[in-house]
Amino acid sequence: MNTLFVSEKKKHIFLFFFIFLNIFFIGVHSSHALSESDLQNPTILTNEGWKYFNKGGSQNYDMAEEYFQKALRLNKYHADAYVGIGRLNMERNRRPNDDYTEIECKKALVLFDKAISLDNKSIRAHSNKCLALLCIDDFDAALQEADLLESQNITCSPHYFRAKAYKGKYLSKKRLSDKKMAIVESTDYLECSQSDPNQSATAVNLFRDIMRTTKDFDSTEKYFKRNIELKPHSMWSYYNYHLLILLRTDAGYLKDTDVSEFERIIKEGKSKTGFNIGAMWELHSHRGEVFFNRKEYDKALVEDTECLAGNPNHQHLRKRISFLCSQFSDNRCIKSWRRIIQAYLDRGDCSNAAKEFKIQYENDPTSFEKLKKSVSRCKEKKPEL
Repeated sequence: MNTLFVSEKKKHIFLFFFIFLNIFFIGVHSSHALSESDLQNPTILTNEGWKYFNKGGSQNYDMAEEYFQKALRLNKYHADAYVGIGRLNMERNRRPNDDYTEIECKKALVLFDKAISLDNKSIRAHSNKCLALLCIDDFDAALQEADLLESQNITCSPHYFRAKAYKGKYLSKKRLSDKKMAIVESTDYLECSQSDPNQSATAVNLFRDIMRTTKDFDSTEKYFKRNIELKPHSMWSYYNYHLLILLRTDAGYLKDTDVSEFERIIKEGKSKTGFNIGAMWELHSHRGEVFFNRKEYDKALVEDTECLAGNPNHQHLRKRISFLCSQFSDNRCIKSWRRIIQAYLDRGDCSNAAKEFKIQYENDPTSFEKLKKSVSRCKEKKPEL
């Protein structure tokens, strides 16, 4: 008998057996996912569809649609299933820049309105309708939907939708009242979402977007400072101020008082809330970036020095400081490295102090001789038990 034939035959038998097992176990899994009674329940089917939708990805979207369609075949008046199909169409046709397409949003609106006609109190239907209205730039209608959501005791998301709507109105009409309302709603959403980890990241990103659009940093800073006065023991009052100043710095709006005021707020926040609201090196890092891009190298060196002194893990700054040093002929860089090493010593960071000292001492022993004893004493200290 041909051994090659036997080998091929065994291979085919094994392949058949493998496929059979896969079909069997997939069938067992799918048949046990939902019971027979569940498969006849439109609400359970729709909930299953939303589970797959929330996972994302084309395969999960296909599964979600299958469940939504099954629900409608059982009950053509099931509102939530219409919402699911409408939202699926929006998600499947998103542009590369993550925006929804106007055509799909208009199609989805028909389904959302259908759902609302079947269940006027459907939060999911009103929320998705609001999203679609923002997509087609119908901002006034979106504001009305947000108000409807709030009337149903939905607390946070109406602020999100209103902030987006007012931002859109401001961009199209440049009215100061719309700009003010966009800021108010985004800050309200920022505060509202602080008790909900699922929304906090979205709130921060929205606030950043609104501030970059409106650039109304001064009035917002006054608002946040007033909020600190009203809620001195709330960590979020300080965090919001911290976030705003970093955003304003990134936008290139720098004040001479920023550093001292930032430090005061951080210290006050820590003493009154017990939380580390932020770190000074963060502000120095952002300021250094702005000055470097402006080619104000003397100021960039000052900020980068303070940043690296506060955070030795910011190692990419070492290269930038070295570049900045090449722009100067005096000894200001020697002073910068001494400041960094001394900062490490002051807080007992012997390891980083020793590492930086070794690099700088090898390059210029005369300039760093005075630090030699301090570094050695720090290395000799025994760790506390």
